[in-house]
Amino acid sequence: MVKILFFSPFSILHPTFQTRSKSTQAEAFSLDLIPVEEYQQQLKEKELAGGQLFCENSHNEKIKFSNCPKFQQLQNQGCYGATTYEMAVEMNYVDICAQIDLMKNAYSFEQQYFQLDSPHW
Repeated sequence: MVKILFFSPFSILHPTFQTRSKSTQAEAFSLDLIPVEEYQQQLKEKELAGGQLFCENSHNEKIKFSNCPKFQQLQNQGCYGATTYEMAVEMNYVDICAQIDLMKNAYSFEQQYFQLDSPHW
């Protein structure tokens, strides 16, 4: 049995290392690879879901958004999620827009150096 060391989140207060067996680690982690284009499409679908933000300077109304530029514009105007659900959507949308921005320059690899289905790596 191979032991894998991992850093405990509480190690800042109590610097200790814990071990976890390889089989347990493998059960807790799976690597699902998808093409960059497919991931970008999934992000685009999440972006189109949109949401709404409360704007005090717009006669106290909620304004809908369904793309990142509109969302950024509303945030710059001081609009915000008024309910806990809208706050969660807002935080999620910040993440989605950041990922979309990062993925603009991403592309799928042309040459594969590793056989991902090989049991030896």
